[in-house]
Amino acid sequence: MVRLGRAVVLCLSLLGLAFVPCRTDALSLSQLRAGVVPITYGIYSIIIDRLSTRILKRMQAVEEELSRITDARDLGDDDDATVVPLLTPAQLRETVSRRTNLVTDSSHRRSWCKWRLTLTEPAARAPLAATAAAASSTSRVVEPGHTYTWLYRSYVNSEERNAIACSVYNWKIFFLMHSSTTKMVVHERDVSDTTSDHTRITLVDQFRLGLVLPVTITWHGTISTTTQPPPHTTTAPLPPTPRITWTRTEARIASKVIENPAAAQKLSKEPWDVVKCEDGMVCFQRGDVGYLVFDKIVGGN
Repeated sequence: MVRLGRAVVLCLSLLGLAFVPCRTDALSLSQLRAGVVPITYGIYSIIIDRLSTRILKRMQAVEEELSRITDARDLGDDDDATVVPLLTPAQLRETVSRRTNLVTDSSHRRSWCKWRLTLTEPAARAPLAATAAAASSTSRVVEPGHTYTWLYRSYVNSEERNAIACSVYNWKIFFLMHSSTTKMVVHERDVSDTTSDHTRITLVDQFRLGLVLPVTITWHGTISTTTQPPPHTTTAPLPPTPRITWTRTEARIASKVIENPAAAQKLSKEPWDVVKCEDGMVCFQRGDVGYLVFDKIVGGN
């Protein structure tokens, strides 16, 4: 995809050069515009590509560092000059860029990590392990009949780089780009759900291909309770953990529907375990891949 994009930029630049006449005395305003615009946009896109790649590498470096931290105290105590602030959910929401829908600031990503890791501290974990009622209240935070929107993930890749570039109208907008934020719909329970003791969940990703062609990727699954705690979060026993298991996927390109596309099936193999819930924000652990956070839409249904 990167090579294809560079080829597009090169073609635009060459197209611009083709419109510029060899003789300057024949140069008209329309010809000047026809030549300068593609060349300028090509140069602009190359610069944006490099800047977004630099931001991605910075995010990856921070997450590699944070992946080795398993205790929030390792991110600094209150009397430490280098302390990472423990932000509230309301404060964490403010760290998400309205332009890119990403958390690109390194200090903010450390705060997200500290918020997640507070669950593994004895003081924070004790109330959850104290009673069965507390354990069951954790699973009820993912409430049936509500919609959650994507906020943050700990693992970053070319999707983040493309989102940064597309936010400032880089050439990548002419290919596949998100047209809206990922949504998770927790359906109301029916008789079969009650009998099976699970709740149906749908994850919806919407894209635009070439700016005009709508593409929707949908994951279907269920959330139920497992007695095994999520891996790599703590060595101490935890209450039963709500887990999402994805059962099938679907791709809709305009009016064409593709059941269980290979790429989506591969990504949906990992179960999602609920590791923390607070103020409508739910943190999931996606196997060994990393963590995602979704936020309940107030008034959503």
